[in-house]
Amino acid sequence: MGENEFYQHRYALTHKLVNFWQCVLRLATPAFLICAAQDWTIHNPFVWKIMYLELAAWLISSF
Repeated sequence: MGENEFYQHRYALTHKLVNFWQCVLRLATPAFLICAAQDWTIHNPFVWKIMYLELAAWLISSF
């Protein structure tokens, strides 16, 4: 295997891994938001609300 082929193979593998993690994140997002909503109603600190909203916004924008 030449050096160029090695890098192409590595890139393809990395790309597959990234796609896999994006898929995992998308599947985990609804569960996370439900947990966040439950946590939000049980404890009510303002800081946690902001953090959950920031994280939710980041997850939505990354799709």
